[in-house]
Amino acid sequence: MKEFRAALPGKNSKTAISIKKKSLSGRIYTSGDSVSGDIISIVMEITGLKFKDALKTIHDILGLKFTLTMTPQKKSYDPLEIFKRFKSRKYENEQLIVLDESVLDDCNYLKLPHISLIREGIVPSVARDFGVLYDMFSNRILFPHRHWSTGELLGIFGRTTVENYDLLGIPKYLGIIPYPKSMNLYGLYENYKGIQDSGFVVVFESEKSPLKGKSVGCNNFVALGGHELQEEHVKILISLGVDIIFALDKDLNEDISIAMCKRFSGVRDTYYLHDKYDVLGEKDSPIDKGIKIYNYLLKYKKKVG
Repeated sequence: MKEFRAALPGKNSKTAISIKKKSLSGRIYTSGDSVSGDIISIVMEITGLKFKDALKTIHDILGLKFTLTMTPQKKSYDPLEIFKRFKSRKYENEQLIVLDESVLDDCNYLKLPHISLIREGIVPSVARDFGVLYDMFSNRILFPHRHWSTGELLGIFGRTTVENYDLLGIPKYLGIIPYPKSMNLYGLYENYKGIQDSGFVVVFESEKSPLKGKSVGCNNFVALGGHELQEEHVKILISLGVDIIFALDKDLNEDISIAMCKRFSGVRDTYYLHDKYDVLGEKDSPIDKGIKIYNYLLKYKKKVG
């Protein structure tokens, strides 16, 4: 037997769901469009649960213990916190720590998108879905980072809204509550189902790209939070079981994209977006010029290996 067949809850067709025995990828056949993905996304579709709860449900059905490897961290009052949070922190070991959600309730944080985001094409509802904030104290747009599989809060990074920040010696990006981004992918928790439905994941550099993508209907974008692909990123991307497309900023050498693709050689089909005809600005990401330009670049993506 190469696959398992089953009926949807409350339905008569005994072949509406198919799950491949070897890969545990599957498809739901309905009178409308079919839905495909891995076993977790299939459970998400049937039950309406989010990733973490669907994963727990699968563990419960199989009689397996469901545990998280991260350590919760409660917020305690510190009179010097307002100064400490702007200092960079180094990690002796790459361990993720879960933050208490109350850190998002800082009195300086506005739960509203900054006007610059809207001008860049990010719709307010998408900004709310990703929990984007604005820090009045530091004049920064804040991007909460959540664990790619559990959705728990790991850190907060801020992008300055100050013009001519470089001339003033202000860093463009700052870890308000930093964590090892090498252990996570921004936007994957929010876009997991979209990635499974589309059959491929598009990897960008900055946090803005998944928001811009979702604002135009692209629900399969994630971000490295930089331009370095770490070993844990590779493991996470492989675990998704889909094709991988790198969409780095225009100012990065093409060889960097090729090198990233080669790290998946023989394991996953990998591609990269290349601006052969200079349709992007000098520092643009492939989504910065809108959906038409992005679709053009996606159509002519280059395969590696």
